[in-house]
Amino acid sequence: MSMEKMCVQGRLPKDAELRYLATGKAVLSFAVGIDPTGPDSANQPTTWRRVTVWGDKAEQLHGESTLVKGVEVYAEGFPKLREWDGDDGKRHAQIELTAYLVQPIAAFRSKRLTSQREAA
Repeated sequence: MSMEKMCVQGRLPKDAELRYLATGKAVLSFAVGIDPTGPDSANQPTTWRRVTVWGDKAEQLHGESTLVKGVEVYAEGFPKLREWDGDDGKRHAQIELTAYLVQPIAAFRSKRLTSQREAA
């Protein structure tokens, strides 16, 4: 068995958006801006990743009202390649993340410190 996992950490450029499919299933979508690091980071643009959360987890995250513009988040899940034909006639592709874990960074660090303290 093989599995591919992807993790992203960055800031939201706008509030997360919750919508419902015709089947009634909830879908939460947001973008994450990932700033470059390293010696050439000043010359590199921000990388943007779309993140999608499905079902009950999407409703839960939206209900917590924590995924708002400017918040730094950590998201973990499975990468998915999305391809489409643009209005310009060109073929476009983007790697998106279907997340099973989304945490605002402050909450993520707090949980991690708590679990480390409990383990000690």
